[in-house]
Amino acid sequence: MSVKPDFLETMIMGFCVLVLIGALVSLRTATARAADKPTAQRITLADNSVCLTLGNKNDGFAIRSLFCSVRQREFIADALHPLWTLFVEKDGQESLEWTSISEVFKREVQCTRTRAKLIWRGTGDARGLVVLVSAVVADSRVTLKMSVENRSRKLSLMRVRFPSMALCQIGESAEDDAFLRPEISGILAKAPLVKGLQSDAHYPGGWGPLQFVAHYDQDAGLYLGTHDPLACFKRFFSRKTDSGIEVSVEWPAESASVAGNDFKHPGEIVLSTFGGDWFDASQIYRQWVSAKAKWWPQRRKYGRPDIPDWLKDICFWIRIRGVSDQLVEDAKRVAEFMGVPTALHWYDWHVIPYDTDYPHYFPAKEGFAEGIAELQEAGIRVMPYINGRLWDSEAPDFEQSGRAVATKDRKAECYVEIYKSGRKLVPVCPTQPLWQKIVKNATLRLFSPEFNVDGVYIDQIAAANPKECYDATHGHPLCGGHWWNTEGYWPLLRSLRRSMSRYPDRFLTSECNADPYAHLFDAYLTWHFQYNDMVPAFAAVYADKILTFGRAYGGTEPLAHRMRAAQSLVFGEQIGWITTDVLDSQPDTAIYIRKCARIRYRLLDYLARGVMLRPPTVHGEIPDVTADWAWFGKLDVTNSALQRGAWKAEEGSVAFVFANSSDEPISFTWDFSPEQYGLPNRALSVRKITEEGKSEEPNIQGQTSLKMHLEPRGIESYLVRAKKSVSRK
Repeated sequence: MSVKPDFLETMIMGFCVLVLIGALVSLRTATARAADKPTAQRITLADNSVCLTLGNKNDGFAIRSLFCSVRQREFIADALHPLWTLFVEKDGQESLEWTSISEVFKREVQCTRTRAKLIWRGTGDARGLVVLVSAVVADSRVTLKMSVENRSRKLSLMRVRFPSMALCQIGESAEDDAFLRPEISGILAKAPLVKGLQSDAHYPGGWGPLQFVAHYDQDAGLYLGTHDPLACFKRFFSRKTDSGIEVSVEWPAESASVAGNDFKHPGEIVLSTFGGDWFDASQIYRQWVSAKAKWWPQRRKYGRPDIPDWLKDICFWIRIRGVSDQLVEDAKRVAEFMGVPTALHWYDWHVIPYDTDYPHYFPAKEGFAEGIAELQEAGIRVMPYINGRLWDSEAPDFEQSGRAVATKDRKAECYVEIYKSGRKLVPVCPTQPLWQKIVKNATLRLFSPEFNVDGVYIDQIAAANPKECYDATHGHPLCGGHWWNTEGYWPLLRSLRRSMSRYPDRFLTSECNADPYAHLFDAYLTWHFQYNDMVPAFAAVYADKILTFGRAYGGTEPLAHRMRAAQSLVFGEQIGWITTDVLDSQPDTAIYIRKCARIRYRLLDYLARGVMLRPPTVHGEIPDVTADWAWFGKLDVTNSALQRGAWKAEEGSVAFVFANSSDEPISFTWDFSPEQYGLPNRALSVRKITEEGKSEEPNIQGQTSLKMHLEPRGIESYLVRAKKSVSRK
């Protein structure tokens, strides 16, 4: 059948009109939800992808809508939620709390189509305070900045909560929503509006290592990140309430308790819509941190050329306590069994009891130096423990030397922490020259010919969140800000690393994984990766920039140990941090852990030197497994029996890893899309990687679904690269 040209043109014009109408409707949908309410003087900022609606003056310019016109999704709950809150102290005594809606502020606004400047001027008790917030919509994202000018002689800013908003369900159902908590490695709260959510992450610290959260479903997501290049103290609050998911960031103020102190956070707050999941949100953070954060390691170089190559090659870790010939022999036996490059973390090598009389680590126990030499002779690298943060208040020199450099609260009393030793241990202020000298000297002595260790583990620096120190004699701003890093641990560790140049190919590690120390450590001990619903968000950001190693292998359940080892493998961690009795107490578990370590050894260009990519997409009847991980008592952890990961080497090839932690076989389908991993959509070379080496496999032709089968406790990995074309003469 033929179609007349004029009829065809009419059809095309009609279609174009419909498309134009649809686009206009999309841009207006963000405010349509509130059509039955007064919207006069509301502020709308928009570009082609994002529409931000702020409330009117009576609403305190609260965020009333954030609509993604590309994906046709709303993210803000239909409830009035203050944009900010000030926690103020008057005359050093009275505590006051004001929000962006409080009547003590007069409000002004200046705006264009994409920018708004919001102003609050204090009156009455708030006289002298001027709050400024800027909001900009550009490049499919919203950026916010806030400052507080304090001209009062009576008021002191103690804390600032900004931004604050309530998120709604995404799309038609809340059941498929997920919320990425910025804790541990990254933790998913599934269906948070149905099952609940309560998160309080202190940044920077091991339980709050990252500066972003994300709320998403299968169609659209919202990323909220504090792009703070100096890593100020802050807390991320996220909780489910009747009005939605309340999300806010709280900043302890610099010079808190001092009348007339101002507030201005470094960097900016970013709200960005995206499609995907936790991995895509991680890439937004990675894009920023790699370009702007002061701590991004080796910014203009691939990977970390400053980390010793032999350290990157480590595949298994042993942990011992005490000094004895038997411990050394046991460690050598375990390393021989594993058959991969091995390192040892040595606790209780000092005469003082653990967590007692810090920071006086010397003298060492008899046999320590000899044990180091014997282990190194067997090819095992040695890393002893010291603490980089605590001074025992019962140590003989604490009153004379320690108290002056200790962190202190508002009452000038030392902060105190008590662990299993029962001693009152005091966190020291890292800005103090005496403490910097103590940590530096202890580390360098261990590197010296007296002990000749390969690395030193400096406990707690990347684990414990900063203390809000109020000691004015220390010279840093009181309470909040970035001084803990910029005036404390950063200069301490920089000086230490300069002095380490006399001992080449040595390394430093710390506990946990707070991100602003990544440039000054070579590896992080991820012993605390022990929770339900973890995802490798940290590795998705930092895998090529800092090594991670170890899990705490608590309890006696073999399944729990296999679950940890399998997850460690696909997360890119060096395996183990396990005691030497594993060979005798759980020989089958030791075999599985060895398999993980040996697979890692075959994939060092990927897992030790490469970049994490999106985990492979699989489907089928894949079971979950549950076991007691015995983390500070009983803790049942449930995760998929099939752990999986994808990693790219510098030259572009990709390794895919699949690990079955269960005692049952698993059959599944792997949906493989080459373009998703930077591979060409044509014939590909595939090599299956085993413990023993490589074996040829059939080529994959473009996008395909592959039927896979893993035996009980099976691990398979595949190297995929573009097939070399054969030139024709």
